[in-house]
Amino acid sequence: MNRMISGILLAGVLVAMTATGFAESNGLLDSLLPQPQKCEPGKASFTISDKTKIIVVSDGSAKGEFAGTRLADLLKEQHGLELEVNQKKDAAAFELYLGNPSEKPSLESVEGKDEGYVLAVGAKGAVVRANTAQGLFHGAMTLRQLVDGKSVAGCTITDYPRYELRGFMVDSGRAPARLAHIKRIIRINSAFKLNFMLFRESDNELNAVKYDNNPLGSKNPEALTMAEVKEMVEYAALHGIQVIPEIEALGHAGARRMHYHDLVLATAGKSYGKGFGTHYTRAHLLPSDERSFALLESVYDEWFAAGEFPYVHLGMDEINMPAEQQAEHLAKLIPRLLAVAAKYNQQPKLIVWSDAPATPEEYKDIVIRCPWSYGNRALEGGKSKHLKHQKMESLLAPDCTEKVLMGAGSSASHGPMSKASYEKAFRNLAEWSMLGNERDHFLGLISCVWHGNMLDKWLPDFLVAADVSWNPPTEVAEYEPQMKAVQSKLAELKDAANPASDETTPPAWHGMWIQGREWDRLIAPLPEPNKRQGKKGKKGKK
Repeated sequence: MNRMISGILLAGVLVAMTATGFAESNGLLDSLLPQPQKCEPGKASFTISDKTKIIVVSDGSAKGEFAGTRLADLLKEQHGLELEVNQKKDAAAFELYLGNPSEKPSLESVEGKDEGYVLAVGAKGAVVRANTAQGLFHGAMTLRQLVDGKSVAGCTITDYPRYELRGFMVDSGRAPARLAHIKRIIRINSAFKLNFMLFRESDNELNAVKYDNNPLGSKNPEALTMAEVKEMVEYAALHGIQVIPEIEALGHAGARRMHYHDLVLATAGKSYGKGFGTHYTRAHLLPSDERSFALLESVYDEWFAAGEFPYVHLGMDEINMPAEQQAEHLAKLIPRLLAVAAKYNQQPKLIVWSDAPATPEEYKDIVIRCPWSYGNRALEGGKSKHLKHQKMESLLAPDCTEKVLMGAGSSASHGPMSKASYEKAFRNLAEWSMLGNERDHFLGLISCVWHGNMLDKWLPDFLVAADVSWNPPTEVAEYEPQMKAVQSKLAELKDAANPASDETTPPAWHGMWIQGREWDRLIAPLPEPNKRQGKKGKKGKK
């Protein structure tokens, strides 16, 4: 069966279910997002009764128990079902039962897969078994999609992701997203098995976090406090999503100049109209300067104190300075960052955009390179001019061992609401997932959102990212059926279909609130320009 048939009949596929299963052998498989690795329709469905319970067997952790409570909440929201959740502790098991199934599937097929699970539905009930709390949660979210009213489609599913990293971006360094808004987007994306959020804490426009030990963010009324950052990190983790902070380590430092005027050099600027001042489009910290390292260390210290971070993104892209200076800065920075992390018993892997300087040899086992593209550009098999600039050829070489995280872009330009079309963004996501599928050193994919905060408009892209990064296609899907499938899935969730007004953020773009496609007013004050401001920056910047 062609992987790209997935979702074509999604909106009405459950109508095909009968008392003995599905009329079409592939109907059930095609109804699920992301599409599982293996799904066999069963001969009998299960009917939920007033006595049906959800039983969770786990290690007793909050995350282990959450699979059951989240499933119950969503089934109540979608189908009006009131299901009691019983928790049982067993340090060696991660299982979830709906009803009282008599058959328990083997875990042999997902052995060694941390996020893998098996799911079986028969006449007496449903069971999910996994190796970890994360896998159990994923299985519960698949089980949710099998429920139609009180009927649960009979099947046996064996499932695990192709890519270990599957994420989406929040560009709060350019356009703020309030905590309640971010939480809602986390809830939606976790239901479709995305497992990380790249949170950009600063850029040339805004300092998006208000720190306790330095003045960054103090002039931005929309900046998250460190208490809110901690809350965001813990909330995301409970939903199976790890937060990866992107803390710009050299470039994209224009907003920091508000508080560290002598430490940030602006090399390009732009005016967006009367009254909006000069926005820095290229600015960087002074490289290898002890004060730059001290500032970054203070930022790292507060982040590592706020939670567990297996990954930290350093940025390191689009910098107007000699490559040798950039490389020297990176080489000196890495041990300092790792020393701060060690204070909190953490050993993060580090991510850089792929136009960053070469990774120092001694750190190649912990640095991941992230090539990126806009959604309106074809990849040309990874050989486009844009990717050539990012040294993509070396990352595609058969003998390459550097780890790669793929940045699939959805933005297209710097004007308000200039999102790439859904059709082009969907294509871009699929092309990236296929490009890395046969390469073991390609670890995952991000649906990149640059410039704006209209995250709801990006939700279709996020769901396609969830689908293609879990189970990459063999060819780009036909757009119209794919979009209908995605819209149908989003319509199932109240968070997506009818978001609460206090869980949104006014639209913003490039450090300014906007009205429609017009600039409205600044979010935070801009730093004063310097003598070198005004020089044109290079094309193709994020």
